[in-house]
Amino acid sequence: MALPQASCEHLIALCQAKTHEQLLCELQQSATAQIALSEEVIMVMPGEDREIKQLNLQRMLEAAAYAGRADTVECLLDFGQQYGVAVPHLLTPWAKWWTLSSANALEVLLKFRALDADVFVRAFRTGPVRVQIISFACTGGPNSEDPPCKAFLPLVRHLMKIGCDPNTPIWRFEDHPGYLLYRACWTACYEVVECLLQHGVLVKGSRAARPAARDGRVDVLELLLRYGADMNECFPGKDLTEPQGTALHAAVASNQTATVEWLLQHGADAGIRNVDGKTTADYIPEDADEALRTLMGGG
Repeated sequence: MALPQASCEHLIALCQAKTHEQLLCELQQSATAQIALSEEVIMVMPGEDREIKQLNLQRMLEAAAYAGRADTVECLLDFGQQYGVAVPHLLTPWAKWWTLSSANALEVLLKFRALDADVFVRAFRTGPVRVQIISFACTGGPNSEDPPCKAFLPLVRHLMKIGCDPNTPIWRFEDHPGYLLYRACWTACYEVVECLLQHGVLVKGSRAARPAARDGRVDVLELLLRYGADMNECFPGKDLTEPQGTALHAAVASNQTATVEWLLQHGADAGIRNVDGKTTADYIPEDADEALRTLMGGG
């Protein structure tokens, strides 16, 4: 007879793989159901030797959520309700967290919503971190996806459809207007940016043109301009785009010749000085091509 731990690991493997029917069949066996509902000590931080007790069912849900198996998540939720497992033990913060690591996040969260009507809007904690789903959605996709990310586009559209505010204050970033737009222009696809703009996200003060200019995303800059962005806004504060200053500062420093040309054609002022007193010409890279030097008057 297999040890419970081994059987649990087998069930977790089924939750991660495309073996939904096999999982359903095994959960109908009383011995297997008992293992799924039992509690075990697991290591949560091996480097710190931290251990917790956790229902095997919770571990299975987290594995299915991480893998984006919406049908398996639904099956496990039904199984837990059948055996009277309390909702907080089914919708753990870690289950929601791992859902946001999946490209299939919307489908999994819709399964969770059957037990928690506010699952899309309620902030949750994973240890010291406070997580708001809208903040993750506006990155465009899970960390495993290369930008510009689009896996979370359906999730963003759903959040806007149900009335989520794209200007909602995000923990630690309440003083940064339009922070979600900034995040989207940094990593998300054009369509995510467009969706936020269509639903009234703040453009003024968002700094959104800076990451778009840094990465040469002229299509996104055109979209921002259409919604009233000022390409000459100069920001003194630190953000994820260096150097400080305007979108043109960011584009020049990143050697984005085509973007620099577009910005100059659309009213960008190369003479604006940033908080360090430097104009855009001060950031021409040593390896800049002749076209960029000519545009900046240094050719």
